Amino acid sequence: MNRTLRTPILLGIFAALASGCAVVRTTVQPPEFQVQQFQLVRYTIPNILNPFNGEATFLMDVRVTNPNAFGLQVRRIDGELLLDGQNFGKATIPNLRLEPNQSTTVTTEFTLPVNLNLASKIADIASGKRVDYLVKSTIQVDAGLIGTATFSNIVVAQGNVNR
Repeated sequence: MNRTLRTPILLGIFAALASGCAVVRTTVQPPEFQVQQFQLVRYTIPNILNPFNGEATFLMDVRVTNPNAFGLQVRRIDGELLLDGQNFGKATIPNLRLEPNQSTTVTTEFTLPVNLNLASKIADIASGKRVDYLVKSTIQVDAGLIGTATFSNIVVAQGNVNR
């Protein structure tokens, strides 16, 4: 009789301990982005003999904030630059360390070869016409013991190009 009473009591104690020691799941939130400045800083005009020999360089200063209560190692941010909805190029930010609830400002450079579509957008910017930009990114982060996470199609920045 002693043996039959012991089994339910042990099972009850084990169940109580197991529920009290439930695993707390922590989710990793992606970094947050706030554009400080986005502008066309350099444009090399192609010449008649080599019409596709030009380059345009855009600089984006963006404040990156870690909203998590733990540090993040951002392995890479791969961003795509869209001007008025057209994809013009990519930029990568590798290895960015963010402490818990910390912000830092990062400058990203998009250097793009000139084609007819980009030349048209640059002409619009130079003449003061509104040109909208959008930067979408895939972000890979390492949160230590919590693990790694990849966030896709995160809108990092959007607005109007300044000249």
